Amino acid sequence: MYAWVIRGNLAKAEKLVELAVRQCREYGDFVVEGIASEIMAGEYRSIGENEKAKRFLDRAGICYSTWGATGLLNKIRKMYPELVSSEADVSLNVEATTAEKTKDDLSVALDLSTVMQVSQVISSEIMLERLLEKIMHMSITSAGAQRGYLMLESEGKLLIEASEDIDNDETNVMQAMPLHDCADICQAIVNYVHHSGKDVILGHAAKEGAFTDDSYINNKQCKSVLCIPIIHKGKISGILYMENNLSEDAFTPGRLDILRFISAQAAISIENAKLFELATTLENIEDGYWEIDLAGNYTFLNNAVCQIHGYSKEELIGMNNRQYTDEETAKKVYKAFNNVFKTGQPLKGLDWQIIRKDGTKRYVEISILLQKDSSGKPIGFRGVVRDITERKNMEEKLQQTLESLSKAYDSTLQVMVSAVEVRDPYTALHQVRSADVARDIAIEMGLPQEKIDAIRMAGAIHDIGKLSIPPEILTKPEKLTSVEYALIKEHSRSGYEVLKNVESPWPLAKIVHQHHERMDGSGYPRNLKGEEILLEARILAVADVISAMVSHRQHRPSLSIEVALEEIEKNKGTLYDNSVADACLRLFREKGYKLN
Repeated sequence: MYAWVIRGNLAKAEKLVELAVRQCREYGDFVVEGIASEIMAGEYRSIGENEKAKRFLDRAGICYSTWGATGLLNKIRKMYPELVSSEADVSLNVEATTAEKTKDDLSVALDLSTVMQVSQVISSEIMLERLLEKIMHMSITSAGAQRGYLMLESEGKLLIEASEDIDNDETNVMQAMPLHDCADICQAIVNYVHHSGKDVILGHAAKEGAFTDDSYINNKQCKSVLCIPIIHKGKISGILYMENNLSEDAFTPGRLDILRFISAQAAISIENAKLFELATTLENIEDGYWEIDLAGNYTFLNNAVCQIHGYSKEELIGMNNRQYTDEETAKKVYKAFNNVFKTGQPLKGLDWQIIRKDGTKRYVEISILLQKDSSGKPIGFRGVVRDITERKNMEEKLQQTLESLSKAYDSTLQVMVSAVEVRDPYTALHQVRSADVARDIAIEMGLPQEKIDAIRMAGAIHDIGKLSIPPEILTKPEKLTSVEYALIKEHSRSGYEVLKNVESPWPLAKIVHQHHERMDGSGYPRNLKGEEILLEARILAVADVISAMVSHRQHRPSLSIEVALEEIEKNKGTLYDNSVADACLRLFREKGYKLN
């Protein structure tokens, strides 16, 4: 309520008050109803709406009258003389009721009057840290305790958020200390109250009650111990724990009633303070925070969302995403939200384009979380949105740069391929065919695009080292001598020397260097084995053999593709990598792959 009052939205605050009033009347809690009504009366009076102020003040007067709180009635008469009803019968009834209560229990009446004033202090405090400090101090003094602890529940666990020790004049707040880390509290009692929801009041804990065997109680020889749950909306939201080891039976039934009242007010005020803290945080973060209903209409958002869209809050509330996206994008967004709704799983990193109020387009990235009510029923979505237009622009520029570099690199490689083609047309055709087969084997194996690109590039120039071999040897129609064959085998090393200083995003030089290595170490030039050989080189080795065997050579005719596949099948695991060989055989035999 206070969060809306501070923002000046009294209509919202009034709705919350009316809801609270209905709950108060259901449980007979006219005290809280009176306080809330008085607060609203003061706010409406401050903006000159006296009719509304009078209506709320009359309600507050009736509540205070029913309770017999003469002090509070006198206070509102002095503060708002022009608004308070002056019926004598009400006044007499109040005074008579108060006199009777005072006669029955003067001390309790006086304490309750004090607590009523204190409760206003609690309800008017919106900063969580100060609120916790005030609740702790008021509870300690009202109960007559030496020391006490205020615990709040978080994800099913209790955290000590405030403590006060009168003897040592020590107060601590916002500690967030787990209960099990505190040695100065009877954890058994706290856990009992947490799980049962029942009060524990012990006049002499070391001698009576269910906790006489507890090690903490025995070691401390505890006397008066009080532990009560803080209930909010029917659930335990925290625990108040008090000790007084100077006297027995320090926590009387009257004091317990006072603490219950304080704890009820505390529960409401703590939730309001947390909501205010959250709202303040949300308004100050750079990213946009939003909430929408199941139909996709905004129900809550912070200022950052307004800045991203170029609309005011008033314009965005109730607006659907279809109103600021094109039709295709709206379908994409609907599909994403529908998936979150069906699975309940959050979604991160969904990027899409929005159309701002001024017609300009921006890219945004959002996370989506399904919102549910207390019964687990979906009621909407919430998440964070950020403007990623600048990042998108940079990515596009980077992509353009990469494409330019790739074209330049392709041109360089084409020059190399052309140089080989001039010297030896067979080798040029063999390189292109090997590159195609190697690329398609890599795709069949499901390799990432980066490796596929590397294999294609390396395949296109894997025999570039043959530029260093005399053409008469490359085109010799007869069988090569041992010396000539040794020169041919040097082409892998020569290719490595040509490429090793060429800037590239891929290990082209190493792939070219290793494409004649074999799994059992029988290859060349370094006799590498197994995993010592790059996967890209193992793939190129198989493609190289397939292309070479089906090609016509000066010294022999071309062989059939089936003969080439039998070579791969027979020597897989020995000369050729098993997984590479299997992918190659699948392509040709099961998927009908054909050589170009």
